[in-house]
Amino acid sequence: MGGMSMLLKQFSNLSRRQKLARLRFIAQKAMDHYHIEVSDLRFYAEHSNALFSVVAADGRKYLLKVTRPGDHSYEETLAALEWLRFVNAAVQVHIIRVGPTR
Repeated sequence: MGGMSMLLKQFSNLSRRQKLARLRFIAQKAMDHYHIEVSDLRFYAEHSNALFSVVAADGRKYLLKVTRPGDHSYEETLAALEWLRFVNAAVQVHIIRVGPTR
């Protein structure tokens, strides 16, 4: 199952393998919105969000978080981004960086 046909089936009705394939497809599409050439994208973990390990062509490493629509309001997302910026500014070693999309 690939491309748009994969997106038509209700997510809750998918097998674990199909869910991971769909989340990976979404993660790949999401990376199109960043100025990062991806050389490797792998599933990392899932809890309430799916996390993907991303390696850029230049060797830099990222963690991409994919959330389900409706899990967080726009205001909650902005608050989380502000918190990440605060933590990033408060620590000596920068471990968290919020990247803008195009």
